[in-house]
Formats: sequence, structure tokens, C-alpha cells
Amino acid sequence: TRLQGDWSSDVCSSDLLHLTVQFLGSVSYEKVAEIRKEVENVVCSINPFVLKVNETGCFSNKSKPSVLYLGVGGNIEALKALVVKINDKMSQIGFKKKSELFIPHITVAKINYPQKFNPDLSIFLNSTYDEVEFSVDKIQLLESKTLTEGVVYETLNTFSFLEK
Repeated sequence: TRLQGDWSSDVCSSDLLHLTVQFLGSVSYEKVAEIRKEVENVVCSINPFVLKVNETGCFSNKSKPSVLYLGVGGNIEALKALVVKINDKMSQIGFKKKSELFIPHITVAKINYPQKFNPDLSIFLNSTYDEVEFSVDKIQLLESKTLTEGVVYETLNTFSFLEK
């Protein structure tokens, strides 16, 4: 049985905003139990840390971006260590090891092309605001489903970090 949807591990999840630690793609129901076990093994040794939303940006290029995001700063070393640990565990259970550079971000919009006109994103990209700090003390396993009305996320598990 294949699950219709995609799986990822995320921090700072709300109904629509989250920071993806690792996107896993389409996963069988049988594999989910294995993923849960490995994520739980990782988070039991992680201390909470603080991140900051501190900038705006886009992927791939500014003239025709496909993703608009909020950049994340703060204790990036702790976040990167978490990403490496999750990536290592997921590769041990059969997922492809991620080799691309991890750019911590919170996606706020996706733009599909062709458009009637390219949107002017200068206001978004040149925005300045006070940093927003948030504590990261858990990771969630999410299922995403792409429906006609957009992407819908379902939280499958929440794994809390070590208590201080």
C-alpha cells in the first residue's frame, strides 16, 4: 500500500507554516513505524534551542521565483545538528541521503508559472521587521496532501526534546 501524499519532519509547525527538517516523499504505511522509531531515537538526545525569523528571500531567482520564504537565524548550529542526525537516521532506513546545502527557511508562498505577468516581489524581498524568536522543543512528523484547494498537512506524531 502506498500513501497518497508526502512525509516530512518539521519544527515550528502551525496550521500552514513550518520549517522542514527533511522531506521524505511518498512513503508506505509500513515505513511510517520505522520513521517514528528513528525520529524518537534522535529527539531523545536533543536539547531545546532558540531560532529567529529574521529576513525574507526567494528560491530560485529574484526575476522568476518559485518560492517566497522567511529566513531563519538564531541557533543555526543546533538546527543543523538536528538536520544531520535526522538525515543520517533516514538514510539508514533506506531514504536517499541529502547532499544539498540546508537553507533554513519557512515557506510562505509558492508561485507556479506561467503567469500572465511576473509579480513584483520587491516589497516582500526588501521588507524589514523586528526579529521574531521562537523556542524549538519538538519535532513533528507531518503528512502533506496536495488537493485542488491547496496543500493540507496532518500531524502524525509530535516528538518532544529533552526537558531541561
